[in-house]
Amino acid sequence: MKENLNFKKFIIDGLRKANEQDNSLGDRSQYIGASDIGQCPRKCYLGKINKQVLEERELLAFARGHASEEKFKKSFEAAKINFDSQLEIRSKKHNWIVIHPDFLLKMKNEDIAIECKDTKTIPEIPYESWVLQLQLQMGVLLENGYNIKRGMILVTGMLEEKLQAFECFFDPVLYELALKRAQKVWDALQSNIEPEAEKSLLCSYCHFQQDCPKMQIKTEMTLPNEFLDKVEKIKSFSATEKIIKSYKQEITDFLKSTDVKNARAGDYKVSLSWYQGREKIDTTKIPTEILKLATNKGDPYPVLKIS
Repeated sequence: MKENLNFKKFIIDGLRKANEQDNSLGDRSQYIGASDIGQCPRKCYLGKINKQVLEERELLAFARGHASEEKFKKSFEAAKINFDSQLEIRSKKHNWIVIHPDFLLKMKNEDIAIECKDTKTIPEIPYESWVLQLQLQMGVLLENGYNIKRGMILVTGMLEEKLQAFECFFDPVLYELALKRAQKVWDALQSNIEPEAEKSLLCSYCHFQQDCPKMQIKTEMTLPNEFLDKVEKIKSFSATEKIIKSYKQEITDFLKSTDVKNARAGDYKVSLSWYQGREKIDTTKIPTEILKLATNKGDPYPVLKIS
């Protein structure tokens, strides 16, 4: 069995073409959307004035996002809930702000804005960028007469295979903060002056990072707030991994000493398997000159340490 690169290219090219032909959100360079304020202002500005060719990773992420929205849509339909999806609504006070809520549920006593997110892992609390995005949507909906009190951020975690629903109530203070972020990008578009960049967990995926002022810092820097939860989890997992390694060694030593391959612990089956060792080369038996010619250093690789 071998990889068929031509067929893979056929699929990726199809996703790229479908994305380019999708005009459901209109010309995004002519307005500020809710998702724009969750981004670095510089990235958002440059993305609006420059045509971008999406990479494979981004195309697949968009496809997963659309698939998630589709499953939620079927869920709402099955529950016979009245809703709109991707409704286009323009702000009455700032006509350059246009929102497209993923879903707007029309309940008996209220309307509920739904924002869908698809991530590898679900954070303990929603990212600030997600919250501000939802606050902007709720504020614009209120301007347009909708009975909005709260919204939901539905997050699908791919690695965890879990769904989380974060409830967010409308907050006028956060709405004003969201408006200020939107205003910053809009002013930049009107003046053609690049806004200041901001660090975020998406910096490593940015198309414009090569000449970004924030990425030129080579000394110690403070990571974006979104990484704090991840660093804390890595630290806790590292301690857990050491404990697990110790436990496994104890069980392995016991099974080896008793010459037992299979055992039970409550409802769990425990087995000890032996694999053939890797082939090794005895370098002491190879002439030094030949060994030098046959030896080369591997490519450098990164090692992350957290202390």
